[in-house]
Formats: sequence, C-alpha cells, structure tokens
Amino acid sequence: MTEELQELQEATTQEHRREEMGDVLFMVARVARELNIDAEEALRYANRKFRQRFQAMEQITSQEGRTFASYNLDEWLHLRTRVKE
Repeated sequence: MTEELQELQEATTQEHRREEMGDVLFMVARVARELNIDAEEALRYANRKFRQRFQAMEQITSQEGRTFASYNLDEWLHLRTRVKE
C-alpha cells in the first residue's frame, strides 16, 4: 500500500495520477475484503458522516451570519473540529 501511495505522489501527469489513484483504490478495496469489510458500505457510511458534518458546519456559519468564503483557514479548521466533537 505504501508503494502505491508513493507512486501516486510521484505521478506527474493527470493521466498517470488517475492510473495510480485507481491502483490505490484497488488496494484499499483489497484490504477491506481481507478485513471482511464491505468497502462500498464503508464508503457510504463515510459519505453520510461527511454530509452530516458539512450540514452542521453550514448551520453554524448561517447562525454566525457568515459564509464559508469568509472564514480563513484557521477558522475553518476550528469550525470543522467543533462539528467533529
């Protein structure tokens, strides 16, 4: 897996990155299978969790009368941390 990630980092063209990303995804699916985890279900779960957190962040920004674009990086990371807790 480390080798595949290294190859992805070293890829210099979009086509090569796409190819290497495919290899990484294939390896992740293989690891999931070895752990008896349904990779698609795990991804659906992660997407639900992300969506819920993002919606909570939107709610906070709305309550504060701000937009995402008005947050600097540190504020955005703090907002994300608040939601994760």
